[in-house]
Amino acid sequence: MIVGASIAGCAAAIMYAQQGLRIALLDARSDIRAHKVLCTHHLQPCGAPILQRLGATEKLLALGMVETVPKFWTPWGMITPDAAENSPPPGFNVRRETLDPLLRQLANDYQNVDLLLGHRVSGLLTKNGTTAGVYGTEQGSAFTVEARLTVGADGKDSTVARSARCDSVSASNGRFSYFAQLSGLERPDGESSLSWFMDPDVAYLLPNDGGISVLVVFPALDKLGPFTDDLSTAFLAYANALPGAPPVRREHIFGKIVGTKHFSTTLTDPVGNGFALIGDAAATNDPLWGIGCSWALETAQMLVDATAQMLTETT
Repeated sequence: MIVGASIAGCAAAIMYAQQGLRIALLDARSDIRAHKVLCTHHLQPCGAPILQRLGATEKLLALGMVETVPKFWTPWGMITPDAAENSPPPGFNVRRETLDPLLRQLANDYQNVDLLLGHRVSGLLTKNGTTAGVYGTEQGSAFTVEARLTVGADGKDSTVARSARCDSVSASNGRFSYFAQLSGLERPDGESSLSWFMDPDVAYLLPNDGGISVLVVFPALDKLGPFTDDLSTAFLAYANALPGAPPVRREHIFGKIVGTKHFSTTLTDPVGNGFALIGDAAATNDPLWGIGCSWALETAQMLVDATAQMLTETT
């Protein structure tokens, strides 16, 4: 059983299903189109083979997912990976409002996956000191689901991790972050993902699906004041001060500017008797490096590859 039907949970459900296992995939949200908002919307190259394994790559490309390579601005000049055979493979940019529903639908298409939306988990069932499932509520009614393995893929405030009393350690990143989707923005570098490493500040401009570009800024905490006073004005001023960036106007901003003032990196003990954690439930990473989506895919794959055969043999 998997708690959380976002990237990590859906990926694990699909890969377990491909091994012939029956999976209950629970999520507190009732809408299959639900998606995460606070995200760089970027998949590192290491996530590409896993997307292919899930059968998602071609479908996402058809929906506008952008294959991209990076360019880095530094105080010492631009760094552009060359096209040599030993250069890193491309990554992908795809908004979570495109990615999350697609993965959820792919999981739901497997006959041996029971997608249980609107099921809010409250705690863990135990038997002889071992996790044996979960309990919670669905539209005001209590439910229980028993399972040999309970997977917590329920994010940085994981109910599974909290109920299992997992140890964790956190560290501040010393920055705050804001994200905006931009429509109609000039793309002078085509589909390259632009990064600015300004020590200590960092920013990204990521061409994305639907003609949208995602601009992410990570200023040091001592610059927070103007953003608190007038977010849109401060965001635009910061964006237009980025060296070599295309001009960003207020009318480019599509939807709300979202962000967080304090987002720590948290590492949580990911395994125990009868349970395991993947994705942000196992490690909530500083969004600065844009690794969260690929981390979700990687941890799902690691867990499935380590446990599927054992679970199949004991079915």
